[in-house]
Amino acid sequence: MRRRRFKNNCCLLATLLLQLPTLASGAELAAPARRKVILLAIEGAGAEELARLQAAGELPHGGFARLAAIGRQASSVSCTGAQTPETALLSLATGVDPAEHGILSGRYHLPTQLLSEWTEADRAPIAGETLWQAARAGSRQVGVVRWPGADNSAIARRGNWGLLIDGAPQFPQRALNLGRDNWRDEFYGVGPGPGLRWSLPTGIRSFSPALTTSLEYSGGGTLYQMIFDIIAVDRTDDGAVNYDALLVSSNVNPSKGYLGTVEPGAWFRLDLPQEAANAISGIRPSAWLHLIDLVPDLSSVRLYVGGAFASRAYPGSLLRQLEKANLVSPGPPDVTALVRQSRALPRATVDTLAGQLLRSAEFVAGTVLAGTKLPWDLVLARLQPFEEAARIQTADRNVARELRRAAWIAADGALARILETLDLSRHALLVVSSQGFQEVQREVDLSEILRRSPEVARVLAKHQQYGILPVFRILANDGSALVYLNEKGRSRDGYLSRKEAAEVEKVVARAFSDYRSPSGAGIERVVRGAGLKKLGLSGAGAPAIAVLASPGVRLLDYGRGAIVDYDPPSHWYAGGFTAKSARQGIYFEAGAGVDRNAGLGKVRVERISARVAELLGIPAPRPVAPTK
Repeated sequence: MRRRRFKNNCCLLATLLLQLPTLASGAELAAPARRKVILLAIEGAGAEELARLQAAGELPHGGFARLAAIGRQASSVSCTGAQTPETALLSLATGVDPAEHGILSGRYHLPTQLLSEWTEADRAPIAGETLWQAARAGSRQVGVVRWPGADNSAIARRGNWGLLIDGAPQFPQRALNLGRDNWRDEFYGVGPGPGLRWSLPTGIRSFSPALTTSLEYSGGGTLYQMIFDIIAVDRTDDGAVNYDALLVSSNVNPSKGYLGTVEPGAWFRLDLPQEAANAISGIRPSAWLHLIDLVPDLSSVRLYVGGAFASRAYPGSLLRQLEKANLVSPGPPDVTALVRQSRALPRATVDTLAGQLLRSAEFVAGTVLAGTKLPWDLVLARLQPFEEAARIQTADRNVARELRRAAWIAADGALARILETLDLSRHALLVVSSQGFQEVQREVDLSEILRRSPEVARVLAKHQQYGILPVFRILANDGSALVYLNEKGRSRDGYLSRKEAAEVEKVVARAFSDYRSPSGAGIERVVRGAGLKKLGLSGAGAPAIAVLASPGVRLLDYGRGAIVDYDPPSHWYAGGFTAKSARQGIYFEAGAGVDRNAGLGKVRVERISARVAELLGIPAPRPVAPTK
């Protein structure tokens, strides 16, 4: 009996084995495609502001609206302490707070440094494993776009492909303010002879004499120089002098070197010659021109010429994808060149800055999508319109708010573009901001508070060695500030004993705590001792004191004899605040692996890396980095 059963089982097994090739060829046994994840960080995007703009219909691209419709949103987002964008993104990437990953703020001091020195978060060593390391250890392909800590300086600090933050422009930005005297008639000034006329390109006619000027474009990082001709034309046959457009030419004769036409208010992409690419080493660069305004009689023509940046993408395969997609970095908005001739920001200048925010966001979104043409499983990308808008200096509060709105539109457009392309039936998209930037109503100079304190002056006279070596150092990071003492073992030039440092710490902390702003908004909290650990401010770079700003206040460390508390003359948006309701960031999930009917509730930034790892099917980043 046993033999017969064994024989029957063998026959059944043989039959199944014969059927396996047929079954394996069927769709029901096809290996499921591996889920891929894009994590998009948009630091500075606040939940309350997003809800208000959506309700008012002020986000025309519909990126955030679609994300909310197809995904799920957290009720609140928080992180440990008062983190700057850089530290928050590193907390997100490592799954631990600043005390564990070691990057305490945008700027912080380490015991191996002189007290006058500091460490920038972008280039600091990271303690712990990052998402890109964990993904690569799990045999996943990773793209990292402008993420702090991924600067391509070592294997642990890079993805399989990536894009770094732009460096200095190889060909700097500039603004031209031309008057009527800057234009000449259409005769050659040099060459075969002044009587030889050039001609306009086919199909273009000017009903007033076409006038020309030269645009010299040279770089600080290279000796290479280019000269373009700009030709003013009047295209309206109305019997009046009415110049209404500019032609751009790479040749003194526009019929031979015509590159394009730009009208008032419009942007024009100027592709530089291949020789320029050879001069700065990289893909062929481009610069964006914006014709800010054009008075019909040419009494005033304002033209912004954007910078040309060397591509900081790696490896060569991503460079080729960027070139194939015709993508070049426009660089961050640059207000310096635009306001060199005027301290105010006129209407047209605001439009120029808003256009730069839009093009910068478009480039990052385009780079993410170009990277997905390469092998990928995870992309970490940082979109920076709010950070870029925060650096634009303006004394007009309404202008600052308008630029803030332009940053939202830029982020909304970039998100819409990614959503249009990404297959959410197979992949997941996570969008996060650790905090919403706040409008800054007041600025408080911490150094000036201490300079005016008689008690601090007494302590300085008692402990300052040789009248030269400093006793303390303040590193302000917008909504928060770290105070370091020149204590032995806490600084390379430290000389204060522990007892002396404790006396200085007590006096300095009291000076800040006792400060009362005339406006009623100033310092929210002064933290030292055990309280620092709760803020994630412990470890090697821990300060003696942390100062947290009140809502609407930005902290400074100038110490140049300025007034302590004043209306900010130039800066309106900042990060580095504690996460209160009005500063809440955003967190969305959509796509494969996301149950949109399940609520997210409250989300901590430090927990998002584990969620990304779960969607990828890999272990979460470990607190301690691998030894290899």
